Parts: sequence; structure tokens; C-alpha cells
Amino acid sequence: MSPPSPDLVLTGEAMINLQQTMVPDHGSSKPGPCKPASSSPRISVGKPESRVQGEALRALRQSRLRAAASYLSLWWSFISIQSLLIGLPSVLPFMTVFGLAGAYIHLSRPKIAPFGLKLIEAGIFGLMAGAFIVFQYVIMVTAAIHSDYHAIEISAKNGLINSLTLLLAYTLLIPNTLRSAAAIVVCLAFYPLVTEAVILAWHPDVQSLIAQHRYLEPLGLNLTMTVVAGSLSLYGVHILATLRQDVFEARRLNQYQIGDRLGAGGMGEVYQAEHRLLRRSCAVKMVRPEKSLDRRALAMLEREVRSTAQLSHPNIVEVYDYGRTDDGSFYYVMEKLQGLNLAELVQQHGPLPVSRIIYLLRQACDGLGEAHAAGLVHRDLKPDNIFAAQVGRRNDVAKLLDFGLVKESSLPEDAEFGEHLDSNDNPTLTINGILMGTPLFMAPEQGFGDSSLQDHRADIYALGAIAYFLATGQPPFDGQSALKILKAHAYDDVLPPSHLLPVPHDFEQVVLRCLEKHPTDRYSSADELGQALSECEDATEWDGTNARVWWAEHTRPSV
Repeated sequence: MSPPSPDLVLTGEAMINLQQTMVPDHGSSKPGPCKPASSSPRISVGKPESRVQGEALRALRQSRLRAAASYLSLWWSFISIQSLLIGLPSVLPFMTVFGLAGAYIHLSRPKIAPFGLKLIEAGIFGLMAGAFIVFQYVIMVTAAIHSDYHAIEISAKNGLINSLTLLLAYTLLIPNTLRSAAAIVVCLAFYPLVTEAVILAWHPDVQSLIAQHRYLEPLGLNLTMTVVAGSLSLYGVHILATLRQDVFEARRLNQYQIGDRLGAGGMGEVYQAEHRLLRRSCAVKMVRPEKSLDRRALAMLEREVRSTAQLSHPNIVEVYDYGRTDDGSFYYVMEKLQGLNLAELVQQHGPLPVSRIIYLLRQACDGLGEAHAAGLVHRDLKPDNIFAAQVGRRNDVAKLLDFGLVKESSLPEDAEFGEHLDSNDNPTLTINGILMGTPLFMAPEQGFGDSSLQDHRADIYALGAIAYFLATGQPPFDGQSALKILKAHAYDDVLPPSHLLPVPHDFEQVVLRCLEKHPTDRYSSADELGQALSECEDATEWDGTNARVWWAEHTRPSV
């Protein structure tokens, strides 16, 4: 094959799907295969919190407590300044600010256990209430000494206002159940009255001063307001807890409970999930609502699900199930991975050692060989679509993801799929003139839309481009537009990776052969490429032990 003529118009040039920025479809997550039965009834046994719901509530409480510590410390910063200006003791307000700031910093840790969060919750609001109690005590006793009843009355009202503000902040910010919130709500509501009662019992000067005025009338009104505010706060906690549960129930997908979002891509979003009966973690990919009405987009995802489900290989992400929600949205369920995709790996840690590249790509070749043997060509291989996963006690397990542009090279075209698309010979390559794939890692023949020249060797080219990226930190060709990138793949010579960073000669020759313009000049199969990688001098320098040590050093421990 000679490169296409330079004046050949690219397929769908005006509508090329750029995908030049590498946005991961998956975030770090924990492993946990889930093998659901599609016919599982939508039932629940009792009302225990599932792990997904419990973790979601824990994460929400930590986030809200952090916000509360931030807002309350800002509040007390103003109080500290006012104390300096009017001559009140300023040590306590500043100590309160420091305490709240310390809580904010501690809550910035990645994960705090529920019991620890409960202690921090009590500490934050206990610190606030304690500081207000000291202020009220000092002001009322000082006012009694100076026979200033008006100051005592104002102090009582301020105590009530402070209490109501804390109740409002606690009710709105902190997620709780009625039972878990009751003790703190009661304490926040009644601490001003208890403080006044203690002051009256311990200080005859205060008793003597208020005996000369009708103090019981405002005291009775304050008591009424306290009871009403406390009751409304508890009712508010109950309503918000019920609403959270309703939202949680609404996020059920048949037998799956949807959790936090893990990542997003062009077609949809990926969420962590849990099978309601098996209590096993999964990942659910849901089509964006606007895509759910697009027959072509849905057909593409159905092809991805069916094609990937045909494969059973440890280096290919496993798909378990797919279906539609009650509102017709499409989703599918797959194994949940922990680790980083190769794009994230390079972005966060720089170019990889050649030995590690070989270790990962040999596994990718094994998985790709399985797909090719089944007559499937991936056609959208890129660093984002290869995951360096932690599976059980194994590390750096390569997983091929997103067979969304898969082409059946030797199998007959699926009749149902063909009905979804208004295209002719090759419906998954160009859909109404749109070029599918990622230009940065796309083979020349794929970029020019010539279906007669496209086979599994396009994936070999993509693996070579990925190897180049992993070794140098940049793709083999780059440019201001997809058109320029695709033309570079077709016509320009590749700058050897050793011109950018030190790369062993034997590895470089493997990469450059993968990046040959003509498919027949590349490796003939993924197995042949894997064998060539295994014969490189650095092939034995990275193994499972190196991977385990690396991940232990670069993974933050859960708290």
C-alpha cells in the first residue's frame, strides 16, 4: 500500500471526532466483579444500608463537615475581630478559629471512618457552643457587677440567636438521621438557658439584679422559642434524611444501586454500583440522556456490549449485563477496576520505564490477540483505553477497555445492528460522514476511511503509538487540528523516540515497525508483537514484584 494521495479528501473532514484530549472514562476504583442475574426481581429485604449507600453517606458527611468547619471558622474570625475592637477577651475567639481550622485540615484527608466523623461533628459544634457559653457567662457576670440589666437582657437574646444559628447550620449542613442528631440538637437548643440557670445559681449579684426586673417574662419567651426551634430542627433532620433516601432509591437501576460517578466520556458516564442481592461492586456505564434518543449511538453501545461479552480474557474488561432504565436510557454493567489508565499514569508520573511498558503491552497484546482471534478489531486503542489495574494481589494488570468502535472483521455483519445505522459497507467506521476513532493514535488507513485496507493491523499501529507515548510522554504526531495529525500519520516520518528520551535500540525498532505506514510492513499479529516485545533486552526487568512495590509506594492508604 502506498500512502493515499495528498489531495484525497478525508472522510468526514468537517465532522471529525477529535477526541484529542485524553479524558479518562474511569476513575480509580476498587475491584469487585459482579455477576448479576438479569431476571433478579426488584426487591429489598428490610432497610439495611448497603455498602454503596453507607459509603455515599460517609463521604457526604465528611464533605459537609469540612464545609461547616470552613463557614464557622470564618464566622468566628469576624467575632475575634469584634472582640478586639470592643475590648472583650480575644484569646478564646482566636483559639476557636484555630480549632475549627484544625478540623478543616483534618477533614481534608481522603477518607475518615464514620465513628471518627461523628467525633469531629460533636467536636465542631461542641466547640462553637462552648465558646458562646463562655462569652455569655463573662458578659452576664460583668453586667451584674456593673448593675447593667440591659446588658444581661441583650446577652440572653444573643445567646438565643447564636443557638438558633447553630441549629440551622447543623440541620442544613450535616446529613443525619433523627436518632443520631437528637442529642446534639437538644444540646444546641438548650445550652443558652442552661447557661443562664447556672449563672443564676452561682452568682448572687446576677440574682439580685434580675430580681429588680421582670426577667421571667423574656425568659419564658426564650424557653418557648427554644422548644419550637429544637422541634423544627429535629423535624428538618427527619425530612432531609427522608429526601436523601428517596434520592437514593431513585438511583436504583433494576437490581443495581448506583453510587458515585467514577468518570465520563464522549458517550456517557461511569458510576460505581452495587448489586443489591450479591452485595458486590460493579461499574455501570450510562448513556448520556441526549444520546439515548440517537439510534446510531445506541447501536454503537450495543455493539460494544455484545462484542466485549463474547470475549473472556483476563486482559479485557469483563461485561456482565446491559439493559435500559425505566425511562429508556441505555446502560451496561462491567467489572470495576482499581488503578489508573495509561494516560493518567503518564500524566501523573511521567514517561514509564521501558521494562514496565513492555510488561503492560505484552498483556495488552494477549488480550488483543484474543479479540482478533474472535474476528474483532478494536479500532480505538489509546492510552485512555488501556488500564493498569490492581486485581486482587496482582498489580499492573493490563485491561483493554471500551470496544465501542469494534469492527467485526471476519464475522458476518449483525443484521439488527445494521438496521440501526444509515450506512453501507462499514457502518462502524463512518456514521453519516463522521470519522470515528482518535487521530493521535489512529493508523493511516483508518484515518482515510478506506475499509478495504483496514484490519487487525490498525490495532498494531495504535499499540505502537501508545508505546511511543508511554516512553516519551507525547504521541508520535501532534498538531493544531485532527486533519494535520491524520496527514502526518499518512505521510510524515516518525521521529525516533530516542531523539526525545533515552530508549533502548531494540525497543525502538519494535515501536517503529508498529508505526509503518503500510499494514504489511507491521507485525502481522498481536501475538507476533508480543513475542518481539518479550525478546527486548529490558523485557525481564519489570515483573509482578516491581509492580507491587511501585503501587505500594504510590497508593495513598485508606483511612
